[in-house]
Amino acid sequence: MYEDLFFRKAELEDILESEAKVDRENLLEQLNALNKALGNAQVVLDPLVDQWEKDLAAGRMPDLDAKVAKE
Repeated sequence: MYEDLFFRKAELEDILESEAKVDRENLLEQLNALNKALGNAQVVLDPLVDQWEKDLAAGRMPDLDAKVAKE
């Protein structure tokens, strides 16, 4: 069961990092539930911070005053 949870967590993270249009809120809830089941304290709930991290990873300066567009 642990391996299944671990691999599902990796799948969700890959989907969230992709540029595909997805229901981010639902995926974030699933990811948080998996983190809890795996005993990780990491909570992923802030789409604005996620956008900043995505911008930084792409080499862009994040707009700290911007609002995140729902995908």
